[in-house]
Amino acid sequence: MAEHAALITQLADDGRLIHCSPLTEPGDALTVAVRDGAVEIGPEPVADGGSHLAGYYLVRCRSRQEAIDIAARIPDARSHHVVIRALMPLAGVNDTVS
Repeated sequence: MAEHAALITQLADDGRLIHCSPLTEPGDALTVAVRDGAVEIGPEPVADGGSHLAGYYLVRCRSRQEAIDIAARIPDARSHHVVIRALMPLAGVNDTVS
């Protein structure tokens, strides 16, 4: 956890960190769907290979390469995969959020 804390501190000091957090275990997760007006609640589906999202970093990056460089510094990248995904603009909403 010390390595995560150091990275979080550095990203925050650089003005890059928007938010980050670990997530609870998959067994605590629920899925919610509405079908024909009825709410259905179930367990989180298990991904192929049993992988799951353990946490996230939401970071401002100027380029894809910067995102790759930051992802490579996340301690979990040494033993797991770190997925990079960009946020999609949401017209009329993202315009007011900085």
